[in-house]
Amino acid sequence: AQQRAALHLERARTIPDLGLRAGYRYLNGLSASALVLGVSVPLPFFTRNRGAIAATRHRLAQAKLSKKAARLALQRRLTEAHTQLSRAHLVATSLKTRVLPLAQKSFTRVEEAYRLGRRGYLDVLLAQRTVVEAKHQYIEALARYHKALVDVKLVVGDVQGGPTP
Repeated sequence: AQQRAALHLERARTIPDLGLRAGYRYLNGLSASALVLGVSVPLPFFTRNRGAIAATRHRLAQAKLSKKAARLALQRRLTEAHTQLSRAHLVATSLKTRVLPLAQKSFTRVEEAYRLGRRGYLDVLLAQRTVVEAKHQYIEALARYHKALVDVKLVVGDVQGGPTP
């Protein structure tokens, strides 16, 4: 908008300024007084302001390209942030709905088999370790999800909260 206004101003400078003068004059030789009016109209043969208009047009084109580049960069950032958000959501949801229940179920079965004497204590510890690792992975996935959600909100400018997987 600023460059468009500058271009408008430079174009306006090509229009000559009309001058109007008025005054009172005493004529000594005639012993008379007269009212004098004058109009001046500059002829724009040499001052067409072409250079300034061309420079302003180039700055306007540059501003338009800069705006387009900024918009494209913002779209790219949003696409990358949304891709990260989608991946993190998929991983967190998968861990929560598939991996954690299976690990917990496996641990429960191994623990029951240990009580019945069919498994050793080392098997119980390994199954418990699997559950703890799965929970740790889920927490890390949630952290990546929330970081990606913040990134998307920063790009979009949103301040409201979103759902958690």
